Amino acid sequence: MLGMQGGSLHTVLDVAETYGISGWLTSDTSVLLPNPKHVVKNKRLIGYRYDQHLGHLATSFVAWGNESVVQRSAALNPKIYGQNFVYKEYSPATGLISALLMHIATKLGILLLAVPWFRSFVRGKSFDRGSGSDRDESRKIESAEWKAVGYVTGKEEPVAFAKFSYKGALVDMAAILAVEAAATINQMNKSEATGAELLTPSTLGITFVDRLRAAGFDLTVDGLESH
Repeated sequence: MLGMQGGSLHTVLDVAETYGISGWLTSDTSVLLPNPKHVVKNKRLIGYRYDQHLGHLATSFVAWGNESVVQRSAALNPKIYGQNFVYKEYSPATGLISALLMHIATKLGILLLAVPWFRSFVRGKSFDRGSGSDRDESRKIESAEWKAVGYVTGKEEPVAFAKFSYKGALVDMAAILAVEAAATINQMNKSEATGAELLTPSTLGITFVDRLRAAGFDLTVDGLESH
């Protein structure tokens, strides 16, 4: 990624200024849950994990937001996700040492977001809202990929493997996601209404998936063993 877009960076700064940094520090995903009393346990203290399929994993700055959305999906549809479903997101790392350094840098950055002068300094150095890196150049070199493995209690091997990826400017990716989600909602008739109020990608169903695939996204889900 060539650089965070001005609007994205200003949003991070605005959230820290208005709501504080506790969510990033604690990874409390109850903020979007229908029942706010249900709080998913925090990650390991040092933010490191190793998975035989995903490799070395480290603390992710964006995990709090993504985890909150997925946990809301699980709460809205417990028949599919199960009562004890937990989703955790990490960033890839090359090893234990790099994961520890990423964890320290992430937590330090979050703490700095609580300091007014630091936020002012970053605002002064960032792109303005609506501007950012050269779009044409970003489309040539940027890409994003998420991989996930699903485990069930009592089994060492994962029961599912999923991948979500996009090649191109990440600002384009965000715009396409928003537009296709809106188009999917517009297609939904009253009989398909979920009553969820705040919808998540999961509640939009296979129609949303098909639209994203047609727009250039790669989405795959494979079962690694029978279950």
